[in-house]
Amino acid sequence: MSVQAKFNTIVSRGRELLKVEQLDLTPCDSNSLSRLQKVLVVPAELVSLLEITDGHSGLFGPWEFLSAEDVIKTHAELMEPPDGNADSAYPEWDFQEPKPFLFDKGWRQRWIPIAQQNYEEYIFLDGEPGPGGQPGQVGLRDAALELTLLAGSLEEYFDSIPARMIGPDHPENIFEDCVWLL
Repeated sequence: MSVQAKFNTIVSRGRELLKVEQLDLTPCDSNSLSRLQKVLVVPAELVSLLEITDGHSGLFGPWEFLSAEDVIKTHAELMEPPDGNADSAYPEWDFQEPKPFLFDKGWRQRWIPIAQQNYEEYIFLDGEPGPGGQPGQVGLRDAALELTLLAGSLEEYFDSIPARMIGPDHPENIFEDCVWLL
């Protein structure tokens, strides 16, 4: 099944859980998609997703799926060290071998942010994996700058979402109308 079909399954489940007829999904326009592809190496899976919706908030609870323009802006912001000093306070991550992510300091050029929460946590596609990873794997960088491998691909990631989606009637849902992305 394609990324588009998997996302449509998530949207259908989201409509059911949120008890709404429609979700506002506006496709990315060709100019924005072209700008994104000039700035970053964009995997076909992300292009397919942007052809369905150019960003969305609400379906994924507190997470905002980024538009093509927001991906460009967010990526540029994340490439800047926090204080302008490349040798500043980025943690040295200590992964068990094999390391899924290639990391030295800061945000990697080939990490593509696809969702954010509170402008401090980011879900990204990894175009430059470590020796234990694979191109296109999905990672999370949390507010403490810790990295977590979420899935081997965007398609695999979307496969895992419907089973974890909860709706407004779920007793453990602290956000009244959320459907969870993580």
